[in-house]
Amino acid sequence: SIIVKTGATYNVKVTDGAGCSGNSVAKIVSVNSAPNPVISGAGSVCENTTGVSYTVTNTAAHNYLWTVNGGTLASGSGTNSIKVNWGLAGSGSIDITETAPTGCSTDNNIDITIGTGLKPIINTAGNTIFCEGDSVLLDAGAGFTSYQWSPSTDTTRVITVKTSGAYTVTVS
Repeated sequence: SIIVKTGATYNVKVTDGAGCSGNSVAKIVSVNSAPNPVISGAGSVCENTTGVSYTVTNTAAHNYLWTVNGGTLASGSGTNSIKVNWGLAGSGSIDITETAPTGCSTDNNIDITIGTGLKPIINTAGNTIFCEGDSVLLDAGAGFTSYQWSPSTDTTRVITVKTSGAYTVTVS
């Protein structure tokens, strides 16, 4: 016997001790490709975030079985694209099993960090009590994709403040 890992046509020729030989009937072996599901989507989310999308490449006639830990599957069960509602802070994961019509299947997963929310710390460059005509720089810190200051309408990481007020920033 032999172990076959590639598709081909196989046959065997045998010879006995007297020198008599014979050939087997050819046997065709087919090796089907296994799916390769690669999950795309956010690896970090804020707690209680809803409708977060995750996808794998859609392959015709394949079946998709998703499992969500740390949240709930909101929509898309059985398809290549789902939406997840995440729960409380901690860790979570998404697992998928993709099965081809041939019966070949492959599992994959991603770990998810569920955070308590983005909390920027506003740093100052200069004194926050100053004379008319002076200013102070407020810096929300790096690592965010967007900034929205209030009561200012600025959308940059650092703003120059020339008037009194309570300044806040919303980041994402």
